[in-house]
Amino acid sequence: MGIDPGVNTGIAIWNRQKKAFDQVSCMKIHVAMQLLQDQLKIVVAGALLVRLEDARQHIWFGDGAQKRIQGAGSVKRDCGIWQDFLEEKGIPYQLVPPKKNKTKVNATWFASVSGWKERTNNHARDAAMLVLNF
Repeated sequence: MGIDPGVNTGIAIWNRQKKAFDQVSCMKIHVAMQLLQDQLKIVVAGALLVRLEDARQHIWFGDGAQKRIQGAGSVKRDCGIWQDFLEEKGIPYQLVPPKKNKTKVNATWFASVSGWKERTNNHARDAAMLVLNF
């Protein structure tokens, strides 16, 4: 499962058997956490790995960097909340630095490489890119 934390939390569920997405969507953090707990009930023990984009590992630079740093504070807080949640529930996870994930891809390109034809937004696609073909 890929998670792009934030006010609009991107969630993507990659099915390794089908080699396809079961879900690519965006929701509030509490809904995403419930979805994750629901997934734990239906997958084989140990078959779920969460890949969380960790904004705390982002290095800000360039024009407007100070403004972006301020806006990123809540996302960094959400990353900490997710990490605490995953550890408390004993869910295996990986923290992925933003620079290690291909982000901000457009919908047309995403559909062509992923096979996912339903509507998505940037947050959902960022989450999906964390787990595509993983």
